Amino acid sequence: MFIPFIIMGQERESECVEYEPIEMYNLRKALIDNQNLDVWPSIVEIKNLSELNEKRKDSLILFIAETDYGDKLRMTITSDLSKFAEMDYKNDCRQDGTILTDLKLGEINLTKMKAEIYCRKEKYTELKIKN
Repeated sequence: MFIPFIIMGQERESECVEYEPIEMYNLRKALIDNQNLDVWPSIVEIKNLSELNEKRKDSLILFIAETDYGDKLRMTITSDLSKFAEMDYKNDCRQDGTILTDLKLGEINLTKMKAEIYCRKEKYTELKIKN
């Protein structure tokens, strides 16, 4: 049976429900399975790498993973979700008054296999792309 959407939760006591496409559900589930996570990851951004290099048929995923050792900012590619770069993330780039983040992928250098990550238009860190 095909289920086109997954219910992710309700807001307050109203009947309002947020839906997520099945592709995003499957991506989150694959990240959990491949990286031994216990909690659904918060995906920050997905960048199609074929836009930078026609030969690349995968995407770069930037997300926050809740682990036993605290929140981690992780970056992985879709061709091998088991490999990832990570750093401690202390929620220091949150949007004011929300649980959302102001992180964003910046320049991606596929020759050096590195990506810059920005917080509010300023360079926050640089992570190596694992492949």
